[in-house]
Amino acid sequence: MDAMDYVIETEGITKIYGGKKKALDSVDMKIPRGGIFCLLGRNGAGKTTFLRIIGTQLEPTSGRATVLGYDVMKEADEIRPRIAVVPQEAKIWGFATPWDYVYSYARLRGMSDSDATQASADALKRLDLYDVKDKVGIELSGGMKQRVLVSMILVSDAELLLLDEPSIGLDPVSRRQLWSYIKGLSATGHTILLTTHYMDEAEVLADNISIIHEGKVIVNGNLQQILERNNSKTILEITGNDLTWTRAYNDADSKNGRTTIELEEEEDEIVAGILRKARQNNSKVVFRRSTLEDLFVKLVGGGEVESA
Repeated sequence: MDAMDYVIETEGITKIYGGKKKALDSVDMKIPRGGIFCLLGRNGAGKTTFLRIIGTQLEPTSGRATVLGYDVMKEADEIRPRIAVVPQEAKIWGFATPWDYVYSYARLRGMSDSDATQASADALKRLDLYDVKDKVGIELSGGMKQRVLVSMILVSDAELLLLDEPSIGLDPVSRRQLWSYIKGLSATGHTILLTTHYMDEAEVLADNISIIHEGKVIVNGNLQQILERNNSKTILEITGNDLTWTRAYNDADSKNGRTTIELEEEEDEIVAGILRKARQNNSKVVFRRSTLEDLFVKLVGGGEVESA
């Protein structure tokens, strides 16, 4: 792949805060042009730090990074007009309307009045916000507010869109609506880099995924490659009033009234034995393939996924 086919390339990017806390540790990454790239990690893993460096908001302590062929340290002024950022802390509030936000952003990006007016109308229509364009921010739902932020970056027509946990705090229906709009942006040729701590979000949206842990990239690839490379297995989930019998299996993991057992596909005799004992103990067994969340928890530790 030609160098110009990568929108982001980093070599040895390191960021140290306060002279001792290493937020990023020699990160090498290549993000291809087009599609959606998800960066996953626990709280404090370094996701937001990486996004801020790529967005020219933060200088690395060492290493090199290019965005759209430009050096983030030496050519930030060339990068900024070509990217658009929705930081995690971005909020829609007060008495400004969706139109106010989107039109003002378009003007700040250097558009003329007529171009900004047309682009704002197009962006709000694409995200189903045109009918509420004159509602004040305090009257908008959480999902609408997030869509206003996405419409702001859409109006910029930037080549690279950086979204830091764009669906955080949304209800399940609003999250899925937002996913649809983000996929629509990708389909129009934009490259999107987003961070998320929702595994289902990464599974639905991502063309490529990196998992970052304690400042290091530990997994990289598309979903199928990641699961295959890390020995995706069959998982048995067992529930019931008495699961003490599952302790006989070395790989059994019991939490919150549920036992999970990972098996290789050829372990038919073990499966038969588990099913027989489950019937004897009135337990229920469900078979499924291991998921991204299973892999994530196994690699980074802990029983639950956190935000960053």
